[in-house]
Amino acid sequence: MLSFNGMVTFPKAANIREALAVVPVGRLVLETDSPYLAPVPHRGQRNRPAYVVEVGQRVAQEKGLGEDVLAAVTTANALRFFGMVSADPAPGAP
Repeated sequence: MLSFNGMVTFPKAANIREALAVVPVGRLVLETDSPYLAPVPHRGQRNRPAYVVEVGQRVAQEKGLGEDVLAAVTTANALRFFGMVSADPAPGAP
């Protein structure tokens, strides 16, 4: 698994988005890295877990997926990673 946080939303973080482009969505999870690295538009504020929405929006945009699809896939990935469901790849993962 490879996780992406608020840095993926930073304008100058093209290198992070380049890495994102090669990660299969079946191996992708999202995080906020609270309390640091708040995503745009919350830069300069204390980060919160609720800001994972902005991370997901940007990742979905970069991957060309609907936000609902990305949320379902990354949730399934996280559950698999933490051993809370079977180890099969996320259903419907592109």
